[in-house]
Amino acid sequence: MKKACFIINNMGSGGGTERVALTIINALAEKGHDITLLNLWQDDDMAFFNISSKVKVSCLSTSKTSFYLSYFSIVKKIRNFVKVHNFDTVINVESTLSLFIAPALCANKAWHVNWEHYNFTANGGSKLRTISRYIAAWMADTVVTLTHRDADIWKKRARPRAEILPINNPLPFAQEAYNYNPDAKVVLAVGRLSYQKGFDSLLSAWKEVTRDVQDWQLRIVGNGEDETSLRAQVGKLEITNSVTFFPPTKNIETHYREAGIYCMSSRFEGLPMVLIEANSYGLPIVSFNCLTGPSEVVENNVSGLLAAPENIDELAEKLKYMIKHRSERIKFSKAAYDSSPKFKLDNIIKQWEELINR
Repeated sequence: MKKACFIINNMGSGGGTERVALTIINALAEKGHDITLLNLWQDDDMAFFNISSKVKVSCLSTSKTSFYLSYFSIVKKIRNFVKVHNFDTVINVESTLSLFIAPALCANKAWHVNWEHYNFTANGGSKLRTISRYIAAWMADTVVTLTHRDADIWKKRARPRAEILPINNPLPFAQEAYNYNPDAKVVLAVGRLSYQKGFDSLLSAWKEVTRDVQDWQLRIVGNGEDETSLRAQVGKLEITNSVTFFPPTKNIETHYREAGIYCMSSRFEGLPMVLIEANSYGLPIVSFNCLTGPSEVVENNVSGLLAAPENIDELAEKLKYMIKHRSERIKFSKAAYDSSPKFKLDNIIKQWEELINR
């Protein structure tokens, strides 16, 4: 049996990248594949999400180190780890890690897979992230993108030597029976409280919503570097009575069940897990149509409503429309639920099995 190693920065985080990575890693291990998970650093022996006992877990360091000052040391440690364990496939979870993995695998027979979790145009203000994508395009053997649209961007921008292979993120849990409550007056938003997720735009849009709607609540689940500023924005906008923040939770399903609408305000994405999950619970969606992903999950005017990227006024108008039209919410809800099976884990895992079994 072939051996595969997934390399990640730190699995202790509770973010969407870590969640979907573990969904794939656990599923492959449970199907009998020889899977190792290597953390570049891990300050304890627990991940935020559960790791299958069939996954072999290792780390290069028990504490976080400077990737700049320790660059050559990290590359050397990865090279030695891969050599000792004789992996057939090495997958770096997130493109920036190609800065370490690509040189570490030079002259090694392992098949190098770069797994992109955002999109080619999104660098979060980091030039190194952009550089890493060109390195992956030319030094990796396969680049896995989350959408066909992003695959096209990679091919056009990077003119890669690597194979560009789109594989969607899967739904991380089994889809429940349809049980949407059209009278649940909660708009749900989930994600890291960061610039990427655009919660500042959502709060500004929500202020406009509350001018016409007084009996709905906005529920934001997550934490992050922007939490203080977002809470201050809530106070400044005088919407404290209709906005509640919740910490990250492993039992996010409870929030989906209690919501009537899901809203995503991201400035950029790869393939947003939150939309896939919201679909599975039959939640009608209102979202910015950012690069990339929303248009591959949400069929506009069928399973949800898409607003122009970062157009706060349009997002507010679509939220108000969805709130005020109960029958439309029900129609969108059923369409969202019916579209969910295309993201079933079994279908996605088959594509990963074909990749690691080459």
